[in-house]
Amino acid sequence: MRMMFTPYGMMFTADESDEGIPRIIQEMLKPEKIMQHGRATIFFWRDGTKTVVKLQEGDEPDIYGAYANAVAKKVFGSRTAFKNVIDDMLQVETKKGDSDGVVPTSE
Repeated sequence: MRMMFTPYGMMFTADESDEGIPRIIQEMLKPEKIMQHGRATIFFWRDGTKTVVKLQEGDEPDIYGAYANAVAKKVFGSRTAFKNVIDDMLQVETKKGDSDGVVPTSE
């Protein structure tokens, strides 16, 4: 059975793409427009929202990093919420089968 979705006025099926990610997710995370303004990159999404990613002092411009950060902010609501997910889940294996617990990634 095929499931049909119609977000953004477009019809999608629940079929998976070659990468195994549902096409609807890929389409939702494709920006409609990207603008750079000074140290900010602004991603306009197909659902009418926008996400602003600002370049930190000393960082080099990187559109791919900006896009990855914009997707994380879009999905999780903020960079902090995204970092909390990672911080809560990250474990470092010290010996086979043992883990040293959660490793803090931020100070």
